[in-house]
Amino acid sequence: MHKLFLDTNILLDWIFDRPIHGEFAKKVIALGEEKRVKLYCSAISISDFNYIAFQSIRDKKKVSYYIELMTEIIQVEPSFHKDIVQAVHSEFNDLEDAFQYFTAIHINGLTAIITRNKKDFKNSKIKTLTSEEYLKNYW
Repeated sequence: MHKLFLDTNILLDWIFDRPIHGEFAKKVIALGEEKRVKLYCSAISISDFNYIAFQSIRDKKKVSYYIELMTEIIQVEPSFHKDIVQAVHSEFNDLEDAFQYFTAIHINGLTAIITRNKKDFKNSKIKTLTSEEYLKNYW
């Protein structure tokens, strides 16, 4: 079974059904709902999602509903002190992407990080794919 770590932008694409990207994100999430893949994200992604979604929706109950839905399908991984220190001192240009990466490296047998912005993970030693690429190559 494939193990996929979802970047925050995939969660936002899925929930907000963003043009073009939302379709592919929904298909990847559906594979997790069907237990055909194991999905992961970071606790930082949940926090970022909460902030971004609330700025758009302005409805705490609706945002909370989406987070509960996510946690039913996606295993949320913690970020540890050493992960944050490594992220701060890493070659990643974006600290949030570094947090994602240093959380993902703890998942044994991880197949790929799924993101819309592969260039943000150019320093990744883990395979990085868009949701569209993952679906084309593996399904």
